[in-house]
Amino acid sequence: MKFGYKRYLFSDSDDTQLQFLPPLDRVFVDYGAYEKNQLMNMINELKIGDSVFIEGIVALGVSINATYRHSLAILEKGAEIYCVREDLFIRNPSDLKIVEKFIVASVHGVSELRQLGISEAKKNKKFKGRKPLFSEELIKNINVQGLTKRQIARKLKISIPTVYKYFTQGKITSQDKD
Repeated sequence: MKFGYKRYLFSDSDDTQLQFLPPLDRVFVDYGAYEKNQLMNMINELKIGDSVFIEGIVALGVSINATYRHSLAILEKGAEIYCVREDLFIRNPSDLKIVEKFIVASVHGVSELRQLGISEAKKNKKFKGRKPLFSEELIKNINVQGLTKRQIARKLKISIPTVYKYFTQGKITSQDKD
C-alpha cells in the first residue's frame, strides 16, 4: 500500500503539501509541531513492502532524534520512505546515515520557523514565555537552609547550571558553600 503522511504546523494550513504527493491509498495528517497521533497510527498499520510518501523528511519529527526514531520505526516495519522534496528513497536503516545531513538541515529549518513564530507572537503581544518552575520565595527558603548549589539542584530536580543562573539573576543570594 502507498501511505501518505503530512504534518501541518498551523491548524489553518492549506493543502499545498498534497500537490507534492503521488496518488495514495491512505493519508494520515497531524496538526501542530508536536502532534504525532496519526504518525503512530500509520506506523502501526505498516506492513512489509508498504511505501510511505512524505513531502519532506522534516514531517517525521521536529528534532533530529524524533525524525531518526520515527524513520527507523517505519523501516523496521519493512516499509520504505520516499521524501518528495529531497527526492530520496530510504529503504533500510543504513540509508539513514546517508540522509542524516538532510535531516539536520530540515530540522534546523523547523527551528528557524519556530523562532519566526515566537517573534511574530511577541510583536502581537501574545507570547508570554514559559512560566517559572519555582517561586523566588521557595528558592530563597532553600538558600536560607545553607545547602550547596549541587544540593539545591538535587532538591529542586533542576540542573546545576540553572541554579547558577538563578544566582547570576539575583534570585538566590550568595552562599558560603559551593
